[in-house]
Amino acid sequence: MLTAIRSFINVEEKPRFLKFRSSKTFLIFIISFAAFTDIFLYSVIVPVVPFSLKSRAHVADDKVSTYVTVFIAAYGAALALTSPLFGYIADHTRTRRAPFLLGLLVLTAATIMLHLGRSIGVLIFARILQGASASVVWIVGLAMMADTVSKDDIGAAMGYVYLAMSLGLLMGPLVGGVVFDKVGYNAVFILSYVLVGFDIFLRLVAVERGVARRWLSAEEAGEEIELRPVNEEVANVDAVVVEGTGRTQGKTPASLVTLLRSKRLIVALWGSMVMATLLTSLDAVLALYVEATFHWTSLGAGLLFLALCVPSFLGPFVGWASDRFGPKWISTAGFLLAVPVETLFRLVKYNTLSQKVLLVALLALLGVATDLIITPIMAEITCIVEKKSRQGEFGAKGAYAQAYGLFNFAFALGCLIGPLWGGFVQEKAGWGTMTWSLGALCAVSAVPTAIWCGGKGWGLKED
Repeated sequence: MLTAIRSFINVEEKPRFLKFRSSKTFLIFIISFAAFTDIFLYSVIVPVVPFSLKSRAHVADDKVSTYVTVFIAAYGAALALTSPLFGYIADHTRTRRAPFLLGLLVLTAATIMLHLGRSIGVLIFARILQGASASVVWIVGLAMMADTVSKDDIGAAMGYVYLAMSLGLLMGPLVGGVVFDKVGYNAVFILSYVLVGFDIFLRLVAVERGVARRWLSAEEAGEEIELRPVNEEVANVDAVVVEGTGRTQGKTPASLVTLLRSKRLIVALWGSMVMATLLTSLDAVLALYVEATFHWTSLGAGLLFLALCVPSFLGPFVGWASDRFGPKWISTAGFLLAVPVETLFRLVKYNTLSQKVLLVALLALLGVATDLIITPIMAEITCIVEKKSRQGEFGAKGAYAQAYGLFNFAFALGCLIGPLWGGFVQEKAGWGTMTWSLGALCAVSAVPTAIWCGGKGWGLKED
């Protein structure tokens, strides 16, 4: 049996079922499932943490809110600090396979520690490991997506990734709350182990584009895999001729420096950070707020995330629209929609049916807004890198993974800022102040998005 498995995943000889295992559809599914697994494991314990901290780590009731905030923020801090490094490493490895598998194995170890840990120190360290492993999975997965899908279809493909991410965000708290309430603590983590195991299996089965082209004919490669520049296909020279200028440019500057000079990329990174801030601020406070206001259990808190994540099914359509019309006005509309939604959250104060309906409706609208913001931005990053790659600005190694490392860094900053913003502002100034301040952040963010984000319409010169 082991021999059969080895021959199935071996890439030194022609793999079995090569066309299917290297197809664009299968690779998009694998990357989307990896995104789902990562976010699911991040969010499955959100409704469980306030209750398990008391019973397992023996945290006092008046300290639970603070530790929930720290627990969530630790994930964001680890994600932020490790993303640029892992982006560089992923762009300088022969294939994406090894770092992806390493990230999944570390994720498994972190899950075991979260399951068995009974002290605050162990639990926080496990959360840090989880954030570090997530940075690898996200960076390598999105770089594989950029390697595989053409520029004209990248928005729709990223829509599926965002749908998977949102389903993880939806099903994590929902399943975590229900399973913890009905079956118990251990069952939550058994499910997590199953998901990680299947994710590792899928990654072993996948055959990357660069590997598959050793055996596929040119015609098959053209059908099954989009012809996009990858590391080994870029001329390994220090001097390049910049298209349209007729002049030779010296050694290319560091890829990260080149990326950070782009105003379009900076705006995309800002939008990623703000979107993560919006979502994780709710992670820190929503379960505790509805427990105090509506007297709901972890089950009720978990079900609330259903309203937030159902609109993510619009993700592929939003991505298609971004491919056709550009991300500028779609992302701007998302920020503008989030302004009144976040502000109106402050009206939810009483334990009445109408207030519960209002909360659910506002969460659904916030889900629409975040979908409009993030799906075009993820595609925008790929388009920026492709344009600069064709101009010879990244040299032989390329920069897709480094670009998505920066995306991860920005998203992680949001994961760090969100819990701190949500938890501490609510504690010091109240729920209403916390929500309208997030609305103000969205209003400010709409301005640079409308000016510099790619797409048709008024704006400053693209860089």
